[in-house]
Amino acid sequence: MSTPKYFKNSLSLVTDSVDHRSILVSEQLELNTFSGNLFVFCNRKRNMLKILA
Repeated sequence: MSTPKYFKNSLSLVTDSVDHRSILVSEQLELNTFSGNLFVFCNRKRNMLKILA
């Protein structure tokens, strides 16, 4: 079975903490960070990624 993946352009820096990314997922996307889904964030230049799993 395939794991759902969610992509989000982040206006914040890629160096933001995991806690900040978790808040973005729960408040803006209204999803559970412990659901087993992958949440992929990229910076403005789209040359760096961070994945919250």
